[in-house]
Order: sequence, then structure tokens, then C-alpha cells
Amino acid sequence: MTTQELRDHIRKHWESIREKLLARTYVPSPVRRVEIPKPNGGVRRLGTPTVVDRWIQQMLLQMLQPIFDPRFDARSFGFRPGKSAHEAVSAAQRYVQAGKDWVVDMDITKFFDRVNHSILMARIGQTIRDKRVLGLIRRDRRAGVMIQGVVQESEEGTPQGGPLSPLLANIYLDALDQELDRRGRAFSRYADDYNIYVSSQRAAERGRAIRKHASDHFGGQLFRIEDRDGVEVLPLAVILFDLRSGAADIFDDAVGAIFLNHEE
Repeated sequence: MTTQELRDHIRKHWESIREKLLARTYVPSPVRRVEIPKPNGGVRRLGTPTVVDRWIQQMLLQMLQPIFDPRFDARSFGFRPGKSAHEAVSAAQRYVQAGKDWVVDMDITKFFDRVNHSILMARIGQTIRDKRVLGLIRRDRRAGVMIQGVVQESEEGTPQGGPLSPLLANIYLDALDQELDRRGRAFSRYADDYNIYVSSQRAAERGRAIRKHASDHFGGQLFRIEDRDGVEVLPLAVILFDLRSGAADIFDDAVGAIFLNHEE
């Protein structure tokens, strides 16, 4: 079905769709896997829902966003009404003008592929009590992925490509935003990219507090990832920038885990 055909389809089948939604028997279809190349190499994996499922996701988004968005931290800029990348840049400029000219850049590796469904639903359930809504979101996240005609189960992740995923990602990461705020960190977040601003290289390299944030919320509550030897590692790519000189140190997952364990 095309988007042009959706209006007539909904008019014809709305009563049936509505009954299934109210009875908690509506089952979303698997999303279609689409891969698009990234500018720096590799591919970004998207999950494209059917036209009807996208329409239902949009209804959920329009209901849930006014409830959750006012609760988010003001320093979260990605995929929010009235927020933009330009505001994130302006926030960075204010931090630098205040003397915080070192930034710890943290990117969560394959974040959208690794979202834990149980944790996500628990966080949504702290605010939303309607079991019909919760069940629909859970079924939608577990609908599976169609890859070359074969359906694969979705045990984790919230695929990029549908209108609801960005809001669910912000709900998921809001706990870390709150923790960084509680600890007085100067930070900004755009989607799954974090920047933490500090005033010196020594502060940037002082990994104990950052390690605590990351291990609590990435390594423990959000993700548990092990390497081939069964050693738990953090799914983080870490870069230190000196915004004055432009110097940068880059850490991959393994080295980043060592860096974040650094003692003063």
C-alpha cells in the first residue's frame, strides 16, 4: 500500500482497526530493513514500518510527546519540538565562553539496535498506565524485521525509520540526563551523542565520575555487552577535544573502557 492509498484504506477499515486496538489484538507487521551508507563508512540500518503501522505510530507519538517532552532535560536537543542542532551548537558556545573548553564526546555504539525492551517499557510504564497503549508499543517493538523476505525476531532495539522511535530513545536516555544533571555536569545531548564540557585536560582525563555515569547507565541499567572472552565492556566511542587547539584523542570501545577506568 502507498501513502496515497492510506486515506481510503483507513476510511474503509477503521472500525476493524479500532476494534483490534481497543481489544489489544492489533499486531504490527515486521519492519523492512533498509541500509543507507554513512558518510564516514559503514551503513545505518533503518526499519521501515508499513504505511498503516506508521500511521498508528504517528497517533501514539501525538499522544505521548506532549506528556513526556516537558519532562526531558533542556540540554537534550535531538528529535524534540522546538529544539534543533543549532541550539546544541549555541549551548556548546556558551559552555566554551564560560571557560569549559574541553569536551568529552561519547557516542553510544549501535544504540538504536541495543535498546532493552524491558527497561524501555518500565520507564514508559512509570508515566503511562493504559495497558492498551503499553501493549501496543511492546508489540510494535517486537514485531520483527524483514530482511530479504525472511522475518527475524526483535528481542532488543527500537529501529530508526518510524516516527515513534526518536521519542522512545529520548525516554530511554532521560535517566542518564537526570544523573548527569544531579552530579552537576555541563553537558548536551543530541539523540545518542553526548558532550560533557569541562575546564581542563586534567578534568577531561579524570575518568572516575564519567566511568560511574557510564557503568551505571550504559554498562548496567541500559546495556550489558561482553567481548569474546566474556569480559564486560562499555558500548562507547570516546573522544577528548581541546576546543582551543583542535587537538583530539580518540578511544575505541576497548581503549575507551580502559580510559574510563583511569584513576586520578
